[in-house]
Amino acid sequence: LDSPYLAGNDLKLPDLPPGVVLPVALSQSNEGVHVASPPKKALYDWYLSFSKKLENVGIFMDEPANEIGPTNESYNFWTNNLDSPDTLFTAIFTCHLTGERFASGSVIGEENTYKEDFWYFDHRECMLIPRGAIINEDDDQCDSNGIGECLGLRRINFVWYKTKKKAMAAAAARAVDCF
Repeated sequence: LDSPYLAGNDLKLPDLPPGVVLPVALSQSNEGVHVASPPKKALYDWYLSFSKKLENVGIFMDEPANEIGPTNESYNFWTNNLDSPDTLFTAIFTCHLTGERFASGSVIGEENTYKEDFWYFDHRECMLIPRGAIINEDDDQCDSNGIGECLGLRRINFVWYKTKKKAMAAAAARAVDCF
């Protein structure tokens, strides 16, 4: 947290309840004390906790609490259509309860493991088009002038990872962040 929240003689934040882990340390003095759960496990734990909260208010689900969590079928992924070793992956997690979708995001502390880029969506053809197929990838000025919009295309931002596993974990991390 930024100043003034942790500065000088100001009020201190309360201790976390037992078993609660923050994904990012609050200050440098306690950095490394808490170890974050891998994102897919954290997401599973969130669904388990959600199920228990529903039971506490008298709402029961058809499935047992330990089966409420997402499965690998909750994730969709695809590549950037480049040949190996330049192949990158992105993923979307779909909540099996609500249908809400969460795309792979940029994970704090892992800045060197992903690449942010964009493609275009052609609503007439219902297809994604790599940016290099529309504009010269070295010419960022073209996109700033709205060439995609001029062609009736919508810009879609992606975060790409070197492995499917990291892309799926990033989608799970975004879902946990949003929940």
